Amino acid sequence: MRNIVHVWQRTGNYYFLVIFLCCFFCSFFCHGTYEQEMIYKVNYSKLFKDRNKRKDWGGSMNILSIIVVAVVYMALGMFWYNPNVFGKKWMMLLGKKRQDMKKQNMTPLHIMAFIAALVITLILAVFIRFSNASSIGEGALIGLLVWAGFVATFALNDVLWKGEPFGLYILNNGYYLIALVIMGAILAVW
Repeated sequence: MRNIVHVWQRTGNYYFLVIFLCCFFCSFFCHGTYEQEMIYKVNYSKLFKDRNKRKDWGGSMNILSIIVVAVVYMALGMFWYNPNVFGKKWMMLLGKKRQDMKKQNMTPLHIMAFIAALVITLILAVFIRFSNASSIGEGALIGLLVWAGFVATFALNDVLWKGEPFGLYILNNGYYLIALVIMGAILAVW
């Protein structure tokens, strides 16, 4: 039983939830077995003691880290979509030309993109705080999970239903994957 509590506290509660759900559903099929008895012997007050201490879930977030990581996100985007890196391929997949982009007033777009970066960073910081991630690896894992669970899956709908090129999906999601992993790693240790 101590091992389950340790897994809960160390891994940010993910693996315990999977183990608990597996044991719970197995209890319907394995009446009277050891797995069924384990469910009822778990001391839930110990498992949730860290959660009960957190009354202000956003109160201790470092606003400077949110701003700096949002700037890192934007800087990575400027590098990723630079014409010398993936910018030419990106414009080709969108069907745009560089002259079209130069004619457009980019200032409002960059302001809105930075606001979106702040929101993304804030939500990622909330996920990291709730998971108790405190190392580079744990933060990177949270970034990977956010990407796989939300970004990559939602963006796939654009390919499936809007007919966007799959190459554009790969190019954009490569950026989002790398950005969220780096952002998660920074936020976890800051």
